[in-house]
Amino acid sequence: MKKNILLIILVFCIMNPLNAKQNSPTAVIIKSSGVIILQREVENKTTTRNAKSGELLYSGDELFSKEQSIAVIRFVDKGAIIKLFSNSILTINSEKNQNKLDKKLYMEIGDLWSKVTKEKGEYEIRTPTSVAAVKGTEFYTNVQEDGETMIVVFEGIVELQTEMGSQNVSKGKTGTAVQDEVPTVEETQESDVSDEIIEEIESYEEVEEETEETQTEEEIGEIEETEEETEEETEEQVLEIKFENENGEIKTLKIYYSE
Repeated sequence: MKKNILLIILVFCIMNPLNAKQNSPTAVIIKSSGVIILQREVENKTTTRNAKSGELLYSGDELFSKEQSIAVIRFVDKGAIIKLFSNSILTINSEKNQNKLDKKLYMEIGDLWSKVTKEKGEYEIRTPTSVAAVKGTEFYTNVQEDGETMIVVFEGIVELQTEMGSQNVSKGKTGTAVQDEVPTVEETQESDVSDEIIEEIESYEEVEEETEETQTEEEIGEIEETEEETEEETEEQVLEIKFENENGEIKTLKIYYSE
């Protein structure tokens, strides 16, 4: 169901109108460091700019992370949060399916950490050689220049598929996919994930746990979607997104739209 964006209000700061022809936002960059390039097609024209914390992302957006650059991205349905690491290229695709948001990412190269919530729509990552499909799990994805894909599962199960077959990769296992071969699954080794990436994942999880324990609902980064419907009036909804900007300040976006 197509939604028309009416207005975005950045509380405490500025007001930003959106092109009414765009679809509803799919995700928001809640934290970033370094240089993250956002490439977007609008009315058959490609635009490129630096993306910052608080940037709204739409289906079809492509992100390029430079050296020593990281972006933490939360989907608007709270169905997944991902962390894009340095020297990576990721395209975010999504579609509404029976009131759920299906997330279908394309990872061309690089490193990505995903934490997915169950019953919040489909989540899959496509790479040049494989498809990783999940329903509620936490895992790490690495894609090499030749397309070789490695999946390391921390929680849950990931189905790793190629054109030749598929394998289930469970907690503590590493799945590897190359072109024209059935994926392989082995015990995860310490060398499968670099110490730097492990530290980044753990640092985020510690911050998330501390936030949930110490901050109030007004302070934590959460997304709320409120629906009200009447027989005589057009249905109006509001989506609130709280995030930390590049200066460490908590900001709130309110998106008013109708279906």
